[in-house]
Amino acid sequence: MCSFPIRETRISRVIYAIGSPMMGGLSRWNVLRDTEISDAMPEAFGPVPEVIAGLCRGEAEQVWQSWNPVVWAVIKHRGYLGRATAAIPEHLPAIAPRASRLRKILTTLYKRGWEWVAAAKRRSGH
Repeated sequence: MCSFPIRETRISRVIYAIGSPMMGGLSRWNVLRDTEISDAMPEAFGPVPEVIAGLCRGEAEQVWQSWNPVVWAVIKHRGYLGRATAAIPEHLPAIAPRASRLRKILTTLYKRGWEWVAAAKRRSGH
């Protein structure tokens, strides 16, 4: 759920410790890495951010375990948080947005509109 506001506010870098195959922006629907939503609705969704996954993962897991060892054991056993990943954080670089055809058309019309207004002002002597 946090991934949609991240994309809407155009946050350019996301860093987190523990991933989840069940929840989050890099899980079932890869919201943080999806280029289609920003292509389809560029006015609402920003480009794909840089993602650094697994930073301080060991420390975060220790915090969970010390806070509630039983709950942490159940979470790990069921596979809700964490995956078997390397000890080194995974770096996913940002992806530059593609210029959509609609955006190009709207930008061209916008520029031409202002050129028309400027030309009309010149003709009228203002």
